[in-house]
Amino acid sequence: MKRIAYHIVAVLAVLAFVGGSALAQAVITSPSGTISLGVGQLGNLGAGSLPSTSNAPGLPYGIYYAPTNQDAVAPGCFCEGWGVSVNGTTSGGASIANPSPGNLTLVSFTSTATTATSITTLNGTGLQVSQAYSPSSAPEALFEDVVTLTNNGSTTLTNVSYARPTDWDIPPTEFDEYVTVGGVGATDLVFSNDNGFCSVDPLVACPDIIAGTDNVDFTKVGPTDQGSDFVFDFGSLTAGQSTTFDIFYGVGSDEANTVAALGTVGAEVYALGYASNGPGGTANTDSPVWAFGFSGVGGTPIEPVPVAPVPEPTSLILLGSGLAGIIARRKR
Repeated sequence: MKRIAYHIVAVLAVLAFVGGSALAQAVITSPSGTISLGVGQLGNLGAGSLPSTSNAPGLPYGIYYAPTNQDAVAPGCFCEGWGVSVNGTTSGGASIANPSPGNLTLVSFTSTATTATSITTLNGTGLQVSQAYSPSSAPEALFEDVVTLTNNGSTTLTNVSYARPTDWDIPPTEFDEYVTVGGVGATDLVFSNDNGFCSVDPLVACPDIIAGTDNVDFTKVGPTDQGSDFVFDFGSLTAGQSTTFDIFYGVGSDEANTVAALGTVGAEVYALGYASNGPGGTANTDSPVWAFGFSGVGGTPIEPVPVAPVPEPTSLILLGSGLAGIIARRKR
């Protein structure tokens, strides 16, 4: 279920040029060069052009992993994006390929080699959306997008909602992946499932792909062409009030490293994308596992993976004495 063929996505990327001038965008890279994100001027993923040797040559960067020269968002349908709504009536959003209501005005877009910040407004409402991307506290596995929703209008906005769907295309089984979703039950999360092809509009209902994935935690369901969809409701914002939460994007060398990174940043809600071990197989936990998570949304943070304690000096002395005794006995 590719939904949109490679060449159509490439055409959409070309449409980033309007009236002869390029729209603002950035490809940002972690300090060691391990991970890159393509960030469009409206804050959705998708920018630049992947290497000709990658698994999605010439298509925009989504979430790119340099050690394997692979991207898990770009292949097939570049179905990633975000949307907001207020008062249960007015919505706007941005995506390369997912259904999007538009209805946004760009305020500014700035970037460096490692950061990108998009500021937009939802037309006619006074809602400003700032999305600031930078390496997270687990910089070699995850980028962080600090999202700030501000009511710059003169009246209270109710049911301030934010949606973020993502279609996973995990290499090398790009259209046949397994997905895990966790953290359902966070107080600000009002909807979730495995459908990464959903409209970015929070007001548009979206069916699940694999039955039974609506609004529940699930582990390694698949394999099929799927992703994740999350919708949050942050309640009301009075005039001048803001609310902030964090989104994390990235990939670890295997499941253990990816989950450890999510624990390091305190993710509360998350999705994991796995390659398939083949027909009739299982999720491949030993190859790169892509991640998408949220914090500051009223959930319980993932516990960081415990680190083995370092022996104290007295313990080291006792250990050394014991080894010396063993050696002496062997000599005798």
